[in-house]
Amino acid sequence: MLLTLNEEKTELTHVRGGFDFLGFTYKEAYSFRGKQYVRIKYPRTKSMKKARQNIKERVKSIPLGAPIEEVIAALNRTLRGWANYFRIGNSYAAALKLASYACAQLRLYMRRRYHRKDIAGYRKWPNRFFYKRGLCYVPKLLRAKAG
Repeated sequence: MLLTLNEEKTELTHVRGGFDFLGFTYKEAYSFRGKQYVRIKYPRTKSMKKARQNIKERVKSIPLGAPIEEVIAALNRTLRGWANYFRIGNSYAAALKLASYACAQLRLYMRRRYHRKDIAGYRKWPNRFFYKRGLCYVPKLLRAKAG
């Protein structure tokens, strides 16, 4: 079996223009701290969209009668997997957005569970409500040692 390149997908580009590979976007950017160009990688937009979709599907797959701790435990598996994969890049900003999205989805779950039509879910169930019940804080997972 002979491997060949797909001519439609393969192109030569300069790293300053950026390219996507294995879920990351690679770019060259100027570092004001080091006064030089450095290569950075961060989660690709498509990867972030897929992660949000997985979180939403995971929360919706749990029956409404289940306790919130069970929903959080299922969601933590997804969040840990994302953090373990994207730990090697500049993923902190993306992790903040993902943590916020996870809390928003849990808030929607709680509104569906308790038949709350109002939009005051953030006051009733702030982010710390979910973190006290065991939800993993994604930016902290990025900094944790693997092992």
